[in-house]
Parts: sequence; C-alpha cells; structure tokens
Amino acid sequence: MLFFWVHVFGTCAVFYVFFLCKMLGAGDIKLMAVCTGFLGIEQGAQMIVCGLLLALIVESFRSKIRKCGYPESRKKKVRLAPYLFLGHCVYWFVLQ
Repeated sequence: MLFFWVHVFGTCAVFYVFFLCKMLGAGDIKLMAVCTGFLGIEQGAQMIVCGLLLALIVESFRSKIRKCGYPESRKKKVRLAPYLFLGHCVYWFVLQ
C-alpha cells in the first residue's frame, strides 16, 4: 500500500510542472497518477507514453483534416483521458 501512494504522489510531483505551465489539466494528472499507482513506475510510464503517442497521432491527423494552423490550435484543448484509456488498453493487450 505504501508503494501505491509513493507512485501516486511521485507522478503528481513530476507532472505538476506541466500543470503550472497549463500544458496538462489536473484531471489528466490525477488519472496518470492513479494508473501509475496501480501499475507501478515502469508499466505506468509505458502506459502514459502509449496514451500520449496515440493523442499525438490522432490529433495531428485531425488538425491536418481540419486544416487548422498554429493560431487556431491554441484555442482548442485536447482531452487526454480517452487517449490515456486507449494507451492503457494498448499496453494491456499488446505490450504485455
């Protein structure tokens, strides 16, 4: 149980910098922290990387389809929770 809380607070501490710079939302950080708490550091990091890569790929294709450039993309916020869930599924079914 102690390792769970260490992983949760460690993940929150690492990603808190991104929250301060308004790059990630608080809910995304909490979701990543809980997943890392359950999976562990190494597996949680793999899950987060899979989710962020999926978000990068899908959102880059969406921006190409919509033909929106840099000024328009600043107004749109990306919700990472679905991509983190898909990253967890990819990790669970493919990487394990």
